[in-house]
Amino acid sequence: MNIAADEAVHSTTLPSTFEDIVRRRRTVYFFEDRDVPRHLLEQALELAVFAPSHFNTRPWRFTVFAGSARNELAAAYEKAAMRMGWHPLRARSRAFDAPVTVVIGCVPDVRHPRVRPLEEEFASAAATQNLMLALTSMHLASALSSSPLQVSREVERAAGIVSGRVIGVLQVGYRDTTRELFKRPRPDISGVVHWR
Repeated sequence: MNIAADEAVHSTTLPSTFEDIVRRRRTVYFFEDRDVPRHLLEQALELAVFAPSHFNTRPWRFTVFAGSARNELAAAYEKAAMRMGWHPLRARSRAFDAPVTVVIGCVPDVRHPRVRPLEEEFASAAATQNLMLALTSMHLASALSSSPLQVSREVERAAGIVSGRVIGVLQVGYRDTTRELFKRPRPDISGVVHWR
């Protein structure tokens, strides 16, 4: 039996909870000043590592900075900013934009002869998306960033990323609902999906 591509889309429905979570996930820059329970972060990270990886290398690394540990991240941001000629105090303050910052690292398995670094970064990105969707399902907000400050060698050292690199940081917390979300165009597949 042959099913046309457009027929398949209309005849198959995703479980509503998954679709709702995907549609609800947004980048949030303003967070409430309240702690995120550790057990929720642990549960989200456990779901993150269900991501696929080539040859099961699991190259992702997550370092969680919460509470007073954010001071270590702030010091790393400040050092990186001074090295790069950026404003050090402004950089330092970025560590306190959210109650939790998760530094995301990628450590390629160089022992495996067929592993390519790009594949390892794809796997780490997949784990990061799992993490963001898991957080959204728990009514937690997040913002993913990868500025030169955040992927600096100073942050790598603070996060304990060895033999790899930081690929981004994820700010996590409860959304401050008194602040409006930034407008975004409605996601649309036209122009980005091509059928052959």
